[in-house]
Amino acid sequence: MSNTPLKIATILFTSFIPIVIYAQDKVVDYNLIAPLEKIQNSPYQKIHLLDSRINTENFGIIQTGAFNTKAKLIPKVPLSEQLQKILDGMSDTKENGELLLQIRKLAHAELTKVTSEHGFFDFKANLYRKDGETYYKIAEIDTNHFTKGMDVTKKLMRNSSEIITDFIKNNLNNKPVDTLKFTDAEIKDYYTTERERLKLYSANKLIDGAYKDYNQLKGLTPYISEVYIKNDNLSKGFFAKDQNGNEVKLKFKDAYAIVYKGTPYILTDYGQYQLTKENNEFFFTGKIKVQPSASAMTNSTLMFGLVGALITSGGSASDENKYKIDYSDGSFIQIEK
Repeated sequence: MSNTPLKIATILFTSFIPIVIYAQDKVVDYNLIAPLEKIQNSPYQKIHLLDSRINTENFGIIQTGAFNTKAKLIPKVPLSEQLQKILDGMSDTKENGELLLQIRKLAHAELTKVTSEHGFFDFKANLYRKDGETYYKIAEIDTNHFTKGMDVTKKLMRNSSEIITDFIKNNLNNKPVDTLKFTDAEIKDYYTTERERLKLYSANKLIDGAYKDYNQLKGLTPYISEVYIKNDNLSKGFFAKDQNGNEVKLKFKDAYAIVYKGTPYILTDYGQYQLTKENNEFFFTGKIKVQPSASAMTNSTLMFGLVGALITSGGSASDENKYKIDYSDGSFIQIEK
């Protein structure tokens, strides 16, 4: 792969060092906006917050001013206090129930194009009813929001606030989704608890075959059971027979992953890469086609600085990096360059 994007990013990084240094201390406030509509009766009087994100320092990186200076989005009033105020205003009549909002992703990011700005928001959360020392899941959300315009900052934050507050308001009168009970410790270690329920992580042996998407892989339900290689040459890729008996080479569009002789491989636009398991997590080292998202751009800025953020936001091929599979949705989390 050409290293031109890296060269461009390096030039930009060098050119904007004064701005980056300034931006490291620049902070923009984030405030939730109360919903216009109320509900007749709220079963809950209190709401607690558990921030289970990898990066809890900020709520994303946005652009400010005429030069689109990068700034961290950090609320002056803690989000837990804002949520309680929002809940207080949702209904004039309240019972004494308690809620817990567990945030798993909450990130904003902005990207400047030639004629417009693009805003991204990722939000993933669980909502629980607290009953003494026991918790019951009421609802969960995993969503991405895209905003486009000449200046998207205010619109992006207004839309993200609406997504968060509507998630709470629309589920206030919902019953738990199942009878599963969680302790405080289990919720704090939710990733381990949830991950170990998946066959992909709990099975002693993986089932051979091609998996169309991550949902099939995590349940170990391949849609093609017979996959093979030719002349013992793994570098040439994997093959299968179509419904007419014709040989087909499996590509990224055909399968998310392949298990061959018990060994799992991830497929990307650039080839297949073996998955390795470490501490019950799956990793691979390879190249992917990076698409902009709020979480990716925010985490790249956190881990790899401006250069990482610029490469991530480009939507082009990455260099060969190490990635972890996000057990919840199968996305790739870059952990090393």
